[in-house]
Amino acid sequence: MKNLINNFPEIANTFFSMTNNIQKCSAYSEKQNELILIGIFASHGYERGLKTHVIRALNLGADKDEIYSSIVLGLPVVGIVNINSSLDIAKEIITENEKL
Repeated sequence: MKNLINNFPEIANTFFSMTNNIQKCSAYSEKQNELILIGIFASHGYERGLKTHVIRALNLGADKDEIYSSIVLGLPVVGIVNINSSLDIAKEIITENEKL
C-alpha cells in the first residue's frame, strides 16, 4: 500500500474511501470484519494484508483462538500450504503482541 499511497495518492484515497464505505454497510462488527478479512488474506496467501488485519483484530479485542479459527476455516478450500504459512504469521504477531 505504501507504493500506492506514495505514487498515486488520489487512487489510494479513493480505495480507502471505498473500503470505509463497505465496512459502514457491513452487518458485522469491526472485529468480525477483521476476522473475515484475515480468512480472505490467508486464503490468498497475502502476508502483508494478513499481518495488518491480525494486528487490527487484536486491537479490537479478538483473541488468538478467533484469529486461528478464521485462518483454519479455509483449509478444505485453500489447502494446507497457505493455512500453515498463515498460522505461522499469525502466531508470530500474536506472540509479539503478548509481550507488549
